Amino acid sequence: MQIEGTAALFARRAPPAGSRPGHFVVPDDAQPTAIRALIFREGHCEERSVTSAEELVEATAAPGVTWIDAVGLGDGSLLHWLRDALGVHPLAVADIAHTGQRPKYEDYGERDLIVVQAVESEDGEGVSIEQVSMIVARDFVVTVTERPLPLFDPVRERVRSGTAMVCRMGADFLTYTLIDTVIDGYFPVVEEIAEVLNDLEDEITERPTEKTLGYLHTVRRTLLAVHRVMYRQRDALGTMMRAEEAPFSAPVRVYLRDAYDHSLQVLDSVESYREMAVGLTDVYLSSMSNRLGEVMKTLTIVSTIFIPLSFIAGVYGMNFEHMPELGWVWGYPAALLLMAVVAGGLLYSFWRRGWLRRRRRYPLDDADGADAER
Repeated sequence: MQIEGTAALFARRAPPAGSRPGHFVVPDDAQPTAIRALIFREGHCEERSVTSAEELVEATAAPGVTWIDAVGLGDGSLLHWLRDALGVHPLAVADIAHTGQRPKYEDYGERDLIVVQAVESEDGEGVSIEQVSMIVARDFVVTVTERPLPLFDPVRERVRSGTAMVCRMGADFLTYTLIDTVIDGYFPVVEEIAEVLNDLEDEITERPTEKTLGYLHTVRRTLLAVHRVMYRQRDALGTMMRAEEAPFSAPVRVYLRDAYDHSLQVLDSVESYREMAVGLTDVYLSSMSNRLGEVMKTLTIVSTIFIPLSFIAGVYGMNFEHMPELGWVWGYPAALLLMAVVAGGLLYSFWRRGWLRRRRRYPLDDADGADAER
């Protein structure tokens, strides 16, 4: 498992030092900007593309609630439209452009900024973390992401239906819905990490390798990144719940508490799995130490058996002239018998000490007896 966007989390994208406040720099590798507006109210939804500042202003001024769904920061025009046409504060626009922001809520009067971090699993190949920036006003919400997020597809379908609860509420409920969707997106990723840890636990107890340890460190780094993001996300949700100036009505704050509770559940799970990962590291080191001890014990037994045999062979290999056994017909068989008796005596002594016995099996041992064979 690998995690993408770690640099964005720990090293925020920023303009050159000394730039004026609100100055932003569009990354060279940004995707082309695509903007679509979903204008909805109960029983009705209209979807249109936005290609100019005039169309953007017209969409946000339409009757009902408007969701401006923008993907990509390619040419920077969207950022200029937000600042010049919609009156979004330049500092908020800069935070949108310079991804890697911590999850937060910023009050800018009638155009508030909310930043959350969404996490997605990429078909078992890794975990990616994506910044979702929201501009929240009375009758419209603007979401900006660097790339398309399938995470929001169910919300788009509910809005298009015109019958969902989000269509009967205002922009604040749409904002809550998007935030709650981001928070709930952590659960399947955390469950996938839990399955990986279970597989690693089986591998560590049966056949640990250096590759296993490297994979375990990758999982630990992933959990650290997820924990850091969700910890700040929880604080941001707490700020939105307590702030009187936050753009959420009293009924919506009740739902926001539910999203806050979900963030606590994610944090509890991540912290538990972090402790599990640390424990698995200790188990790995203990397992490798035990295996090394078994190897050293085997080598010690072999060496101990051959030490007296080498002594006997050395005595009879000195070729002194006056050695009665050298002229004896049964000298050679007697020497071999003596070696066999000494070796057998040592093996019996080791057996009595329990060094040669198989480990006793317990009910919790695997059915295949892999542990016992070791």
